[in-house]
Amino acid sequence: MSTNSLRAALREHTAEIHARLDAAIGPFHDVESYRSFVLNNYLFRSLVEPECDAVAAWPVLPLVAAMQADMDDLKIASAPQPLAPITLPDWSTKLGALYVLEGSGVGARLLFRRAQTLGLSAEFGARHLAIQVEDMHRWPAFLAILEAADTEPAFDRSAALASAQVLFERALEIYRS
Repeated sequence: MSTNSLRAALREHTAEIHARLDAAIGPFHDVESYRSFVLNNYLFRSLVEPECDAVAAWPVLPLVAAMQADMDDLKIASAPQPLAPITLPDWSTKLGALYVLEGSGVGARLLFRRAQTLGLSAEFGARHLAIQVEDMHRWPAFLAILEAADTEPAFDRSAALASAQVLFERALEIYRS
């Protein structure tokens, strides 16, 4: 095991692409820009969630159905998935992917507050964000799983780092398309 935490390694490894993704997403100041955010987020989550839902040690927070309901509220037509399916063949790659998915819940707090200023709520248009902010203990609990995994002999840190990087790249592709 490296002397730095897996969380720190993931954050450092993905910092540049994460910053580019944040810039591509940008703030939403009106319902139209929020609609674009929801569609792109839906496309990304629908690409990744199925690959992560079979992780026994950490169940993925299912958001795709809530995003579909938000899209219905906002009259957003579903778009075809622009990217090929993603494959996460083992625990290490799944954990790298889960780092990206779970980390989005941290930013969801700010995004949910912004959505509320647009008149959206947990019952209309912002269900998926409300779900993400419900459990304040989810992120710290995930970090404990993350760090424990890094002590396991079979865990491949480089695979987790690469997986997180790929997920950020995929998200960036979606937001730029």
